[in-house]
Amino acid sequence: MQFNELQLKVSNLMAKSDGSVADYLALAEELFNYVNKQPHYFRKIKVAFLSNFTLQGLPEVFKVQAMFHNIWAETYLGGYDQYVQDILNTESELYKFKPDLVYLLLDEISVDKNQISDLVTSLSSKGFKIKLIWGSEIKDKFGDYWYTKYKELGDLRLAPQAFPNFVNQELVSEVVAVSGATKKCLVVDLDNTLWQGIVGESDYNEIKPKQDLQRYILELYNKGIILAVNSRNNYNDSINVIEKHPDMILRKNNFAVLKINWEDKARNMIELASELNVGLDSFVFIDDDSFQRENIKNRFPEIAVLSPEKLKEYAGFNSFALTEEDKKRGQMYAEEGSRKELQSSFADVGDFLKQLNLVVRIESVNNGNLARASQLTQKTNQFNLTTRRYLEEDITSRINNGWKAWVLGAKDKFGDYGIVGVCMVEPKNNVWRIDSFLFSCRILGRDIEKVFLSYILVQAKIFGVNFVLGEFIPTAKNQLCRDFYSSNGFSLTEENDNIAFYKYNLDQPYKVPDFIKITYENS
Repeated sequence: MQFNELQLKVSNLMAKSDGSVADYLALAEELFNYVNKQPHYFRKIKVAFLSNFTLQGLPEVFKVQAMFHNIWAETYLGGYDQYVQDILNTESELYKFKPDLVYLLLDEISVDKNQISDLVTSLSSKGFKIKLIWGSEIKDKFGDYWYTKYKELGDLRLAPQAFPNFVNQELVSEVVAVSGATKKCLVVDLDNTLWQGIVGESDYNEIKPKQDLQRYILELYNKGIILAVNSRNNYNDSINVIEKHPDMILRKNNFAVLKINWEDKARNMIELASELNVGLDSFVFIDDDSFQRENIKNRFPEIAVLSPEKLKEYAGFNSFALTEEDKKRGQMYAEEGSRKELQSSFADVGDFLKQLNLVVRIESVNNGNLARASQLTQKTNQFNLTTRRYLEEDITSRINNGWKAWVLGAKDKFGDYGIVGVCMVEPKNNVWRIDSFLFSCRILGRDIEKVFLSYILVQAKIFGVNFVLGEFIPTAKNQLCRDFYSSNGFSLTEENDNIAFYKYNLDQPYKVPDFIKITYENS
């Protein structure tokens, strides 16, 4: 069986409303044949489960559901009621496993909550991410399956029948956030999806917008999810409904791109990814037509494909913290449509860029922008010279040890891009080493990265530095910036273990685009 066939089986099981634990266990058995055989877009994560009651079978359900989100999960199940020993003994199997995330599921009966608080603190202090779930929380949502007859059968306080829904509702969203597998874009069909009825066959007044679904999609938009349309339909008729129907919640300005035509939906999907400049693995597609869902899933197994009814249950949009940039992302991509419309009227890219009235602002990393700086290091793949990932505390620690770190924000006449660039530098005597240099993909093509680099070089010269060093560490996704240093005056000095090392002599002049206005943190 090919891996994409396995993905399809997972997708079909998740689509069922009555998928049994036995179905999940059987599919989990098949996963063992594909260890280290996942596609490049899969995220890997190690997850541990600790509890004072039996969880046999739950990790297997979790592995299958994680795979639906393009996450390959390795799991560790602690011994029955052995969570205290596991946590206190740093030589335990838990520590040898080195989990990225620990779920601690505890029935409050006969436990000391103060002790539990100390245990959680102990784990957190060692760098573990931990999610504590109390039995009372489980009871509130799954009361019919809590403390049932199954308690006498190996202390199964949560009945196995509840495992699929429990994992989906309470566990998977956390692992999506931790692994960085959060989806960025929701692509929607129109007829019988956003509204009831078929535009080309129904009278205008017979079209009934699905307002509950649209309200939920609008919530996603307000959280920064990019919206796009992929529909086989007549464009003018569809736009007429979107813009003028009094019961529509979503309007044209909520969508970054509208692919409303009679082309194959798979072809439209490729064009959407290109125009939005995001990977297909960032897409979720909803369509009422099972044939179209199957078509897209077969062609693009990395896309999450759902029926409209399943959207609210889907956990792939979860993120730990929302930055201001996250909240405005949908709006920003919609603004990008206006930029492209302007660009189409210019034969020369340089003339177009001059008309944008670009303004960039560079400032040191501080408490106000730290979360966004960390987020960019963890999520940016295409224009990221080293792809080193840093948590907020990692960046803070380096700054406290003398490193320098800046962020770059940008805006133009169409709107504010927010913070889109990060640079971190390690000073060593008369040399600066650029440890991280990265930009969000949505700002590329405007020469702003050259402005940021010039600022770093100017700062280095002010501090009496003679040379600036840079590195390029290739990945499957960052080939876009392979030649960035060499095309901006840096000399290749060494290639070692596939890493390219560069050097810039600060005696060299460095020119920056004159159509970009630059402001600084003190200006």
